Amino acid sequence: MVSAMGYPVTPWLTIGCGTVNYNTQADAEAVLAGYAFGTAPLVWTAPSSCGGDERLAAAPRAVGQSSWGYRTYDCAPNSPYAFGVNDLFLVAALDAAVPGSTYLAMEAILPDLNAVLAEIDISQTFWALPCNELGTAAPPANTPAWLLWRAWALLEGLNGVGTAITHKTLHHKRPWLFPIFDNAAVGVMGRCGSPWQTLHRELTTQPNQFEHLEKWFAIQAVKRGGVYLTRLRIHDILLWGDITGERGSLDRAGRPFLDE
Repeated sequence: MVSAMGYPVTPWLTIGCGTVNYNTQADAEAVLAGYAFGTAPLVWTAPSSCGGDERLAAAPRAVGQSSWGYRTYDCAPNSPYAFGVNDLFLVAALDAAVPGSTYLAMEAILPDLNAVLAEIDISQTFWALPCNELGTAAPPANTPAWLLWRAWALLEGLNGVGTAITHKTLHHKRPWLFPIFDNAAVGVMGRCGSPWQTLHRELTTQPNQFEHLEKWFAIQAVKRGGVYLTRLRIHDILLWGDITGERGSLDRAGRPFLDE
């Protein structure tokens, strides 16, 4: 990006191992608002078997639906203290196709997963962990980073559970601790080494930007009956929008909210 005078302009936020730039604060805000609050028309047709019964064939009150998964994933009720069966199904809200046998395998390890969760301080954040313990070698046993790894390993080791399902399941439980990645994000973030370490560096070298986006979005969420997003999810949405080609649609959907 260059200024009107032809001088280089530093992007306001850079993520994705240096491949994704948000040139202004408003660019990032628009994508987040679009993801969370953007809507599409609701398509509904009265079933033909309703016949001439006008009350039976009356359309629902809703005329629109959310375009992306904020309402059905991020806003789903959650307790950060223990996983239950209902927590496992939330990955479907983010387009993770999970067969019934995989859900059953995940349900079987809930006692082990919850035993790990109980050992992690409720206030522990991902960005406060030592970056050198988020690489490719396991950290010292029973440290907060090791417990993060252990929760990840329990799910990742199950047949049929891969990167996306593991991260999406863990993140919703404690969105300030567990990163959220899919295979595409890992491919991008892994260009600079360990994806977790790359994420940690991007969060901690740009703290003002992520703190601003957390606070700004929290205000928008309160206005619209939503929940706040942590910088882990904010990073995920901003990266996902770019690498999937959805960024333009998200931006267009979110711009009107910036003027409210």
